Amino acid sequence: LGTAYLRASLTKEAVQTLEKAAEQDPYNAQLHYNLAAAYMTQKNFDSALMHSDIAVDLASVPDARNETGLAKSVDRAQLARYLARQAECHIERGEFDKAGECVKRIEQQCKAEVPADLRIRLDDAPKPEAEEGNNG
Repeated sequence: LGTAYLRASLTKEAVQTLEKAAEQDPYNAQLHYNLAAAYMTQKNFDSALMHSDIAVDLASVPDARNETGLAKSVDRAQLARYLARQAECHIERGEFDKAGECVKRIEQQCKAEVPADLRIRLDDAPKPEAEEGNNG
C-alpha cells in the first residue's frame, strides 16, 4: 500500500504507511528501500539515507569465501538497486566520496552495471580542491 501511495505521488501517506509496516517487519529490506524513496521525494535526505543504509545492510550477507565477499544467497541485482539508492542519498547530501564507494560496490561486489543517470550525477559532482600550501 505504501508503494502504491508513493507511485500516486501521495508521499505523506506513503511515509506513514511504510513506517508502520517497517515497525511490524523491521527486517524487510524492500520496505526500507521504498521508505528511502519516499523520504527522498520529501527531500528528507537524512531519513532517506538511514533507511537506505538499513536496506543495504539487510540485503548484504558477507562471506569471505566468495570472490565478491557476499554469500551466494545474496540477490546481487537487488543489492545493486539498494546501493544505487544509497549513492543517490549521499549525492543529495554532498557526500560524493561515499556515493563513489557505493558505485564501486555495485560494480565489484554485485557485478552489476551502474545506472547511467547515477554515473552522470557522480561524474558531474564538484571535484575536491587541492589543498593550498602543498606546492612543494
